Amino acid sequence: MNRNQNDRVGYSGGRYSNDDIKKPTVGARADQRPADAAPPVKPETDEDGEAEVVNIPSLLFDIVETLATATCAIVLIFSFVFRIAIVSGPSMQKTLSAKDVLIVSDIGFEPRYGDIVVFQKLDSKLGEEAVVKRVIATGGQYVDIDFDTWTLTVDGEVVDEPYRYLSTDRQTLRSDFTFPLRVPDGMLFVMGDNRNHSTDSRSADLGFIDERAVFGRVIARVYPFDQFTVFGREAADAE
Repeated sequence: MNRNQNDRVGYSGGRYSNDDIKKPTVGARADQRPADAAPPVKPETDEDGEAEVVNIPSLLFDIVETLATATCAIVLIFSFVFRIAIVSGPSMQKTLSAKDVLIVSDIGFEPRYGDIVVFQKLDSKLGEEAVVKRVIATGGQYVDIDFDTWTLTVDGEVVDEPYRYLSTDRQTLRSDFTFPLRVPDGMLFVMGDNRNHSTDSRSADLGFIDERAVFGRVIARVYPFDQFTVFGREAADAE
């Protein structure tokens, strides 16, 4: 039986005749290549000399698994460590504006003066929005406000409020309560920075806030991006 000689001859791609096919010399092994034959094509190898084969289904599975793990981690973080809050309304101008996106944390949180907090009244109705205000005084402290000069006093000491904003498009909002007043234990006295556009602890509609109703302290504004702000404790005291 004649062997197919193309099995052993390097092919360059051009035409050739039977005369071009070199026959093995007498005594040569049948599988020995002629000296001028082209070397066989070898598969691509890595540095260890082993060919690399990419398993596409396995690669896709690894990618999906990584994305799923990262998504679960993010969900857990923002469910138990941080919360997202979006500002609605003008009561915290000019510190915060409507549609600002905030990061809220309750890790090691113990409210104190100057904290910007997000809360929801314990008796709030289903679907009622959370509220963002600034802590003015905590349980056991005494608060007094002179609405003619807007002088704030806590425990007999005048409080500097550089963050306070008094818009002139509305009459000064006073209070439904008589000052000075004592903040009950476990409660907070809060106000919005935009004093003439804020329903806060001065109003009987809101009153004192139970500390248990507080989701946490605002630690950062992440949107708008050009107004990114970190609200540290020292920064809050200095605003």
